[in-house]
Amino acid sequence: MPLVAGCSGRPGSSDGSVTDSAVKHTEDSTTETSPTIGNRPVGRSGERADFCWLERPVWEHHGIRDSLLAFAGRHDLAALFAYPDATGEDVAADLAAPLDAAAERGVEAWLNVGVLTDLTPEEFVTDSEKRERHLAGLRAAARAYRRRFPTGRIVLWQEAPVGGTWVPGGAWNDAAVANLERHGSEIFAAQKRAIAGVAPDVDAGIFVHFPYIIESRRPETFETVISGLRDRGATPEFAFVDFYRGWYEKDVGPEKANAAIRSLIANARAGVGEVLYLGQSHTINPHHTPSKGAIRMDLRASGAADGRGWYARTAYTETERGFDPFVPNRDVAIARDGRANTVTVARDRYLYAYASLLAARQDFDSEDRFDCWVHTRNVGFHDRRLSLRTAEDDWEPVGRLGGYVPSVPYSSAEHVLVFRALDRDRFLDGGTLAGRIEPITDGDSAADARADSTTRPELVSVSAVPFDVGAFVPEYEAKVLLNDSGFGAVCLGRVAMDITLRPEGSAGFRVPIDRPDARGLYSLLYSDHQAQRRRLAAFESRNGFDLSETFDCWVLLDEPVEKPADALFVQNGGSRGDRRGGNYARTPLADASVARSVSPTCVVLYGLDRDSLLPRSADESLIVGVDRKDTTVERAYAMPYFGSDNLVTAARARSLIAADPEEVANFGVARTRPFA
Repeated sequence: MPLVAGCSGRPGSSDGSVTDSAVKHTEDSTTETSPTIGNRPVGRSGERADFCWLERPVWEHHGIRDSLLAFAGRHDLAALFAYPDATGEDVAADLAAPLDAAAERGVEAWLNVGVLTDLTPEEFVTDSEKRERHLAGLRAAARAYRRRFPTGRIVLWQEAPVGGTWVPGGAWNDAAVANLERHGSEIFAAQKRAIAGVAPDVDAGIFVHFPYIIESRRPETFETVISGLRDRGATPEFAFVDFYRGWYEKDVGPEKANAAIRSLIANARAGVGEVLYLGQSHTINPHHTPSKGAIRMDLRASGAADGRGWYARTAYTETERGFDPFVPNRDVAIARDGRANTVTVARDRYLYAYASLLAARQDFDSEDRFDCWVHTRNVGFHDRRLSLRTAEDDWEPVGRLGGYVPSVPYSSAEHVLVFRALDRDRFLDGGTLAGRIEPITDGDSAADARADSTTRPELVSVSAVPFDVGAFVPEYEAKVLLNDSGFGAVCLGRVAMDITLRPEGSAGFRVPIDRPDARGLYSLLYSDHQAQRRRLAAFESRNGFDLSETFDCWVLLDEPVEKPADALFVQNGGSRGDRRGGNYARTPLADASVARSVSPTCVVLYGLDRDSLLPRSADESLIVGVDRKDTTVERAYAMPYFGSDNLVTAARARSLIAADPEEVANFGVARTRPFA
């Protein structure tokens, strides 16, 4: 590997927290652990390490950035501003607005920079002028960052060698991978030294594309780069990794996708020590939209990471596939709107993913939080801000009104914007939710307001609703629930206003919290499944509960029968039962499950033990039968355990099986067949 003066070989302070050589971890590895506060990942310093990743089209729009920083604050997230190419003359000016906004909000900011967009690896190591131009831009970005955040994180690269010009023209191919292996450690070491020279207390991390870390692909690439960095005394302070589970899951099912995520995090940790994981809640090419179950499995599989977050994608095309997709994107026209990103196109998936991340923290109690539903008509796009009065008698901005871009199919003039996971003690102290809505005229928000100036914006109602990730509804469905006769009873408080929002001046509201013990949306949405949820929640809270050793079983019958769940059995107790007189024993599924849901021809059994019931090998099948003469098992599926916060009812399972039984089977965890 060639050494160039000023680029490599100079010793630095070694991390000291990693082993002398990278340790391979297979995709079956499940033993990795991470430092935690409860089960909440934290970095080595003990500071928060969950984050939201914001591409430039997201953070440049004033209104969207304002909403996301408020969101990051109440979810205790860092805001990572992506600014890949820092070689221009306006680096400091470009970064000033987002960094200042984060600092004013009290939100920790991180920075992504250092992508090789302006030169190739060969040019970096051989052309001193181009190299210095790149490093000068990197120093300028680090200085701008250090002024607001003297300690923090800078993520270098972005899915290398996909992001940047690792070969002339920027293709992602074997030659690009070879250049990453040949020159990557030299480039990162020089970049890390440039940052340390102007921001010595800022950590620098590396971001390599997942196929070059996980065991089943080419982990030797990451090992080669990290080994070279150790030799240079430039081991990264952390590794940033991402994984689009839809690439795998749609073809191989959830088990292998989960195993790949575990392998990715384990191998990255073996090389560096601290790992931050970026997951998928957005639609990916080739047009695969994740389900709630996929989002939650992504969260579970990445549990060993020291910090986690979710992409806010900026390029959308219409959805073609996805098992039980959560809020699909049906119209390719949204890709032509410069404001289009996950937050404004599929914000429900984004909010659900972060609500699930928040609820997964051991120190989190959903009873400490609530959601504020603001029902509006014609409010425009992010040109009005909602602020709530705090217990300290201050006004705290919690975000902008106007959620979806207008071209989204489910967008309409009437909208319910849901501000989720607000602190009860902070905003409901004294038994009243007090708020105000005021027009904003900064930059993009002013332009959006002018575009919508012909409409008559109205504030229809405000509701305070208990926070419950298990009763999460998309915003376009929320306005339907407002008309449900039972909605008022599940709210903490609600007030109807029907007032016009004027172009100037603020409009205030007060919502009396007259039902502080309201049960929340779950009792309305799943009125006939509350007992099942309580049983599953109690099951999950037991000592020794192991999610990986639990599954659900979906069974479809060819004819309706009375009490079908009581007649279902597994022949041979899976493949691990005892032979009795030449026949395998039968295990009643009702006795083996924690809870069940029943429709006329479908039964879902929750919380079954994988070790005792699932097949031992891929050559065997889970055999499910029904002890009735007037019906038979048409189909049976061993499915991932969805849990108390993502209950799939029998009616829902029946509709999914009817829509695409082969895809349901693909998302199962074992082969199944009816008893004959």
